[in-house]
Amino acid sequence: MRLPFRPPMALCATLLTGLAGCTGAGLPETARLGGTRSPVPPPPGYHVYCDEYASQDEACRAILSEEGAQELQRINAAVNARIRPGSDTELYGAGDRWVMLDGAGLGDCDDYAVTKLHELVRSGWPRGALRLTLAEIPGGGPHLVLVVSTVAGDYVLDNRFDRVMAVGDLDYRWVSQEMPGHPHWVSLLG
Repeated sequence: MRLPFRPPMALCATLLTGLAGCTGAGLPETARLGGTRSPVPPPPGYHVYCDEYASQDEACRAILSEEGAQELQRINAAVNARIRPGSDTELYGAGDRWVMLDGAGLGDCDDYAVTKLHELVRSGWPRGALRLTLAEIPGGGPHLVLVVSTVAGDYVLDNRFDRVMAVGDLDYRWVSQEMPGHPHWVSLLG
């Protein structure tokens, strides 16, 4: 049986563009998985895996210890205290702009949310458990918050409250949420 010609690896620099025939180190040619790419619940074993390996796999939900809960409270209140409200139009003369603030400054809800996100990542929280989430607030418009997804449930770090809130304690209409590591967000409208 004769094997098909495989171009040398130097010619395979275009692998990411999808040129057929380029494989790496003896791997067979492949195709993309099909499907709708719609989010679905994970298989049951995934929860056990995440309980055991959450510190090593950032896609897992965080395990919320007493120290972790205190850290969420501390970071939420500290960021809320050091950033004062200001609109992007006032600050930058332009539309929506998300800025992480290292120190004191002015910002809107998205600046609070991304600042909290980065501070928690720096503190060792798994990025996959930290999700920027868009909501609509009663009597107001769109509002961005940080949701921390834990095995105990989802908690909200919000510039409107110094206390971390359980997601069910807020009268928000949840619109969409990022999927860390993916360019797409998922709809939360149901």
